[in-house]
Amino acid sequence: FSYDLRGHNRDNGGTTDRRSWFGDDTTRLFQENYGKFGGYNHNLRTGIDWSINAKNTLSFTFSYNNNRNSSFSELSVEDDSVRMDELLPYEKYFQKSGDLGKRNNYSGTINYKKTFETKGQELTADIYYTHNDRNSTDSTFQDFEFPTGHLDVTQRSTTIDFNTNASAQVDFVTPVGKKGRIETGYKLSYRSVGEDYRFYQGDDSTEVALDPTRSNHFVFTEWINAAYFIYSTSFWDKLKIQAGVRGEIANTTSDLKSAGEVHKRNYYNLFPTVHVRYDITKEHSLQVSY
Repeated sequence: FSYDLRGHNRDNGGTTDRRSWFGDDTTRLFQENYGKFGGYNHNLRTGIDWSINAKNTLSFTFSYNNNRNSSFSELSVEDDSVRMDELLPYEKYFQKSGDLGKRNNYSGTINYKKTFETKGQELTADIYYTHNDRNSTDSTFQDFEFPTGHLDVTQRSTTIDFNTNASAQVDFVTPVGKKGRIETGYKLSYRSVGEDYRFYQGDDSTEVALDPTRSNHFVFTEWINAAYFIYSTSFWDKLKIQAGVRGEIANTTSDLKSAGEVHKRNYYNLFPTVHVRYDITKEHSLQVSY
């Protein structure tokens, strides 16, 4: 079992006063900025190994991570033309920005192994799961002092995304004859990925509202059923042969929720494999694979 907590905070600021000359024209850019960034991170890990008896073992692992960050910044900008040492404002505004984000990650495994009286014969079962999600909000406000009549602008965006993966697998290995071996198994896999991004904008003349042309909500889901069979053997300790086949059936769904579009696809694949190797000497061998 282990746990750790980490935190961090940082402040920054600066001032820029720059003059540029282009022939008879002179411009001045003056900026002042201040920012603050901070957050913390939790990490937890644990696991158990259990020897049920001489032929059966069971293990379990789990981990969790939680992360939160926030930032804040202020920016003052003044862009001027200089005529006879007089500042003629071209643009002047004050900007305030903020960001708040949090992330969670979970993962866990369960592993089981059983051995038999026959040497080399074993059964294993594994379950795996992981999930992470993120939620963030970004906002920006610009208050224009010049040019006169320029509308103040407010922008905000929210993002929620996730990624989930899970699988369950069973494998069985048994010897056949003096030098043969059979491996067979089944695996079920699941994957889901999604993001919900929303963009909001407004100014002095309109309220802050969702902009659907700059927003998107998408979820992709996939299920895969797979099984395999492998036979391997050797002749005269020099010729080694392995042949197998793997088949899978997949079902996928692409859901573009923001547009009301759903696309589904179902397919299957078959993957035969053959490996033949001949050991000419201890240092040299010849192999053909398909």
